[in-house]
Amino acid sequence: MVLSRSLSAGFALLLLLAGCATGRTEYRAGLVLHRDPNFSFQIPPDWRPAKSSDWMAFGANQRVLQRMNDYGKAQFQRAGESEMARYAAVLISSHGSWISADIAENRGGIKFSRGYVLNDSEKDAMWQGLERAVVSGSPATDKPKLRLDSMNVIDVGPNTFVKIRFQREDQRGSRAMTVLGFYGARLIVAVLHCGIPADPNEGIEGLDVIARSFRFD
Repeated sequence: MVLSRSLSAGFALLLLLAGCATGRTEYRAGLVLHRDPNFSFQIPPDWRPAKSSDWMAFGANQRVLQRMNDYGKAQFQRAGESEMARYAAVLISSHGSWISADIAENRGGIKFSRGYVLNDSEKDAMWQGLERAVVSGSPATDKPKLRLDSMNVIDVGPNTFVKIRFQREDQRGSRAMTVLGFYGARLIVAVLHCGIPADPNEGIEGLDVIARSFRFD
């Protein structure tokens, strides 16, 4: 298949311009259950649903918090509560890593077949779209620098998804991010992991659990 503009731009906007969370999410019986649209996945061991009060506990926020006074921290907490509410689901690990799920419309009806291998042109198109979306959606005073590490189509169990790993550097510091993009007939669900400063890969095995258990219901 040829990578369409809608795929590269739509997936990029999904990842970093969160703000289109719709429907209703329940955390029940060890699962994330989202309705309207319907999808689900298992909550990995050592992870739990995040509350708004957990915003200050995420490892990715610790560096910027060290530079804030009490007033700044209060403002940052309020901004964090709004940011978390934009996602369909947010999980926190026992050490402060982040996993979020976000939703976008699959306007092009893109679907990857099992065993599909992205060529260089497809990777370049998707990465350029993601990079443009991230930078344009960031505040003028905090434009990030991004570096792609890897991008592949992966088959795990019954699921085929796009896995992207990249580095982001901004006022919060340098962070490794890994995202899994699941393509349904009408939707794309992106599940993003961000570790902690001491260990960028802390809790990343949770993505393996999600990759195996994810379902469009």
